[in-house]
Amino acid sequence: MSDNLDNNPEFQEYRKKMHADLSGTRGDDDFTPRRRFSPLQIAFGIFMIIVYVGMGVLLFINFFGMPDTAAWNIGRWIVGVVLVIYGIFRGYRMFTGIDS
Repeated sequence: MSDNLDNNPEFQEYRKKMHADLSGTRGDDDFTPRRRFSPLQIAFGIFMIIVYVGMGVLLFINFFGMPDTAAWNIGRWIVGVVLVIYGIFRGYRMFTGIDS
C-alpha cells in the first residue's frame, strides 16, 4: 500500500498541505512539520534548564547539608551529574529546535 501512496500525486499534495507550517511554505521535501513556540514556552524551557543545572551544582557543593557518609556522597554525585547532563541535553534540544 505504501508504494501506491508514494506514486500518487493527489496523496503527495495532501501530505504537503497537512504537513506545511503556518505560512504554507516549506522549502524542503522531508514533510516534517515545523513547530513555533510561544514566548512563554521558551521562557519556561530556559527556566527549567537553569533549574536542572542549578540543582546539579547545588548537589555538587552539598548545599543541602546531607550527612557525610559514603552512600550519601555517591548518591549526591550521581544525581548531580545526571541533573547537569540532562540540563545540558535539554538546552541543546531547545536551542537546536529539536524540542517538541
